[in-house]
Amino acid sequence: MTLSKEFLQELEQAQLGNTNWEEYHQPIMPQEVVDLLEVKSGKVIVDATLGGGGHTELFLSLGAQVIGFDQDEEARVWAKQRLSHYGDKLTVVASNFAHIDEKLSELGVDSVDAIFADIGVSSHHLDADYRGMSFQRDGALDMRMNQTGQQISSEQTGKTAAEIIAQTDAETLSYWFKTYGEEPMAWRLAQRIVEAREHTEFKTTLQLAEFIKDQMPAKRLAMSRKHPATKVFQALRMVVNAELGVLEAFLPRAVSCLKVGGLVGVMSFHSLEDRQVKQFFKKKSQKMLDQPNWPAPRANPDYSLDVVTSKPVMAGEDEVANNPRSRSAKLRVARRAV
Repeated sequence: MTLSKEFLQELEQAQLGNTNWEEYHQPIMPQEVVDLLEVKSGKVIVDATLGGGGHTELFLSLGAQVIGFDQDEEARVWAKQRLSHYGDKLTVVASNFAHIDEKLSELGVDSVDAIFADIGVSSHHLDADYRGMSFQRDGALDMRMNQTGQQISSEQTGKTAAEIIAQTDAETLSYWFKTYGEEPMAWRLAQRIVEAREHTEFKTTLQLAEFIKDQMPAKRLAMSRKHPATKVFQALRMVVNAELGVLEAFLPRAVSCLKVGGLVGVMSFHSLEDRQVKQFFKKKSQKMLDQPNWPAPRANPDYSLDVVTSKPVMAGEDEVANNPRSRSAKLRVARRAV
């Protein structure tokens, strides 16, 4: 992938101190993450979602060795430059975290002390118009985390949001809008998009956002504080990046990469993702299983984890006030038992 001109310009401005990239690497719940993952000198930790390197910097500052994964070349370039003073304490891997097991094996790493995944979208991704994830800035309707066009996991197709909008039938679009975006007008919006694309090609973010806004009843527009395209854009981003499929592939592979006693922490920002993590941890943490037709409980063959957080950990009031995007974050942690 050739880095975009826009990114290179932003990077140059950041080097000159003229651009504030603080939100790109502002870690959410830093103390909670460090405490729950028991970060300290000498430990080997995987940051499965390197991003701007905010959490990785925390781990490095406490003396840990960090292996950072990211499918986004811009994130890797930015984080490596910003954290270059840590030298070989940081290893950066160009990969989606769904491949954590095979990539660690390629590095000759058998097991690690902790794995952390922050599966939210960074502020930089939302704010960069050329990423096409925001309806507040005009840009190509892209939304891909990995913009190489290569299929970097079996769950992802490499298609842009524009391609998905152009090629998907109304039933499927409606299902995505309702399931991933919880959009109450999912069917109506899907139908209108399919009708409109017979004579209109949706190419840019503002074009699609304005179209969605035009389909909304005046009453909803008057009552809602959020942009009417919020839920549809969220759903499209999740589909483009196969976020639930990638998370499903990641979780069991992450556990297999932990030392016995090692910790896995996942920070999610969407109820579907949090539910997926919760259910996985529950399935893997039950020592015994029972059913009405069994004469006695049986050992769970999938038992491998002990849950550390009985409820999701959330950001405190002060953090939410300083960083509103932390409001929806939920952190769950489990320890490998066997």
